Amino acid sequence: MAKITAPVKDFSGTVAGVDFVEGVGDTDDENAIAYFERQGYEVSKAKAKVDIPDGEPSDSWTVAQLKAYAAEHDVDLGDAKNKPDILAVLAAEQPDS
Repeated sequence: MAKITAPVKDFSGTVAGVDFVEGVGDTDDENAIAYFERQGYEVSKAKAKVDIPDGEPSDSWTVAQLKAYAAEHDVDLGDAKNKPDILAVLAAEQPDS
C-alpha cells in the first residue's frame, strides 16, 4: 500500500482512481503510483506488517512470514528466495538442541 500526498494539501477528490481526503489517499495500483510519482505527488510505500506465527518456522508458513522471521532473528538469507531454500537456511541457523 502506498500513501499518496497531493501537492495541494487540502485537496479532496479523485485522481487516477484514487480518492483523496484533505490531500491524502492510498493505493496498491502500481500504474497509479507511477503516475503520481511522475506528477510530483509525494509517494511513500510502506511495507505491510507481517505477523509471525509462534514456534519454529515450518512449511505451513508463507514466504513473507519466513522472511520476517529471518529479519527479526538477524538471519542472512543470502540468495534464498523460495520457501524450501529459506527453510533450509533457517534450519541451518538453528542451534543444536
